[in-house]
Amino acid sequence: MIRELFAGLACLMLLGGRCTAYAQPLAAREVAEIKREAWRKKREEDAPGGAWQSLDRDKLVRLMRMPEFVGMEHEPKALLVDLAGEWDLMRFDKPSDVQARWAAWYPDRGFDKVVGDQRANLNRAGSFHSEPQYSPESGAAIALQHCLATPAWHVRHKDPMLWAVEQGAGWEEPNVFDFGQCVLQQVDDVSVSYPGRPATARGKQSAAILEQKLSAFLMSGQCTVGGPDACLSLLHALHSLNRQAPQLPGILQRLAGPGERFALPAALAERPGNATPDELSQLRALRERAMLRAIYLSVKLPNTVQQPDAWPDGELERELAILVELTVFQRQGAWVNARQDGLELDRLQERNPWARIAPGGVLPERLAQALEALGAQAAAAPGCRLAELQVSELPWQYWLGFALARLQMGQDECRILASSVPVARRYQEAAEGNPAALREIARLRPFLQRQGAGRDAVLAALVQACAQPHVARQDPWRICRATALYNRRIEQGNQ
Repeated sequence: MIRELFAGLACLMLLGGRCTAYAQPLAAREVAEIKREAWRKKREEDAPGGAWQSLDRDKLVRLMRMPEFVGMEHEPKALLVDLAGEWDLMRFDKPSDVQARWAAWYPDRGFDKVVGDQRANLNRAGSFHSEPQYSPESGAAIALQHCLATPAWHVRHKDPMLWAVEQGAGWEEPNVFDFGQCVLQQVDDVSVSYPGRPATARGKQSAAILEQKLSAFLMSGQCTVGGPDACLSLLHALHSLNRQAPQLPGILQRLAGPGERFALPAALAERPGNATPDELSQLRALRERAMLRAIYLSVKLPNTVQQPDAWPDGELERELAILVELTVFQRQGAWVNARQDGLELDRLQERNPWARIAPGGVLPERLAQALEALGAQAAAAPGCRLAELQVSELPWQYWLGFALARLQMGQDECRILASSVPVARRYQEAAEGNPAALREIARLRPFLQRQGAGRDAVLAALVQACAQPHVARQDPWRICRATALYNRRIEQGNQ
């Protein structure tokens, strides 16, 4: 009974959920014959490329379900694993199928090892490479096993991407680039990729198969919170394979979850340094949910830009408002809980949604306008608490909208122009021959013609550029000259 149970489970692992029945295990005599022939082929005692005499596809399926295969010596076992790849026995529907197969074949390698909240011993269980004779799906299985981030395979108690942020672990370890590039650069006989390698025929083939399988699995609604089938890990893997995958909008809608808003509880905002343990625990849980939302938005927001026809009007602006809200909330939470908990957006590195929506540091015009509008809305709240938080993750266009709204209302702009908007840098770039830079701050110029605090704030931001001699010489708005003349008159009056 135990042998039959092992065989049944192994069949499911071997054929990726397609196994509906399994045959009897091989006789001891048959296993011995296969091992002898495998050793002869390994030692090149048989003619190279010759057909197997003791083995066919059905027998290999039966053998790989048996304990005798698990305990086999490395050399013949590796040869049979390669044969499974060639005979298309590495089929799968989801990453956990791949994990279960390798864990069954090599139970002592830790393929299904589970880690907790400590990063200790999170090492790659092992990585195999495809061979030229492998079937397309077998090659894709190998690419998935090699390229999917290490935490995705071993963190089950929470989202693996969140775990990696908290632990300060690089998500793509051991790769130094993203999942999609790793797959596209797959090379038979080689298990290590490197940045800059061109896409290969095998890699393109594997990428197409993985895009189809990940799309189908994510659309099925069967993805999980943790482990190799985790929703966010696979969403990012799919996005990495093809940023305009046809099913991405539908998958994002399925994974959207409740439209939770993120705001610091009023009690904590009033007494940030005196939070109770229960309040800190609740705050952390909310900060974790905010980080998960940010990880989701780092795919959702670029997709609304790249596939706008797939989304209703205003979807981009609504999601951008949520990102601004959770960014402010995360900074507020960090102030309340002075200890670093790993839940800072910059820990997401290249998966930070702010980086994703501004490739090369340049925001698309539609996003820049939306951020300005959100900044203007925030300016309606009295005081300078928002500015004092120093939320540096928010793009400067948001703060420009805030400052312009405050100046138009004749109110304090909270030194935003001098600290968070690159006014001086844009003025310097304009003096260096970039007229586009001047256009970005052109709406500040009318305030120079007015008297009062608004004029002083704009002037204070601009004159920072005048310390550069070439800026003072070019001086597009004659700010530097006027300021120098005014200062000389003040000095003369004081003599």
